Amino acid sequence: MRFAIVGHSFIARMAGNHFCNPTGIRGATTMTLLQSKKIRDLDVDRVFLQIGGNDIGPTSDPDGIVSDICDVVTMFVQKG
Repeated sequence: MRFAIVGHSFIARMAGNHFCNPTGIRGATTMTLLQSKKIRDLDVDRVFLQIGGNDIGPTSDPDGIVSDICDVVTMFVQKG
């Protein structure tokens, strides 16, 4: 079984840990992850998402954040 942890800088700091295939982008928002070829091209069986923290700010739209997170989940579900 191939497993990946996807997220922002917390995950990027785990680079080199081949057990869990950490794939992080420093400062990434959910939209950044959606647009990342590195993320879209992951070929894994299971994904743990640690996302959303960089989307929160003083003018954030909670519904937009939830929608973007759902889009990331949908992207992985559609890949199988």
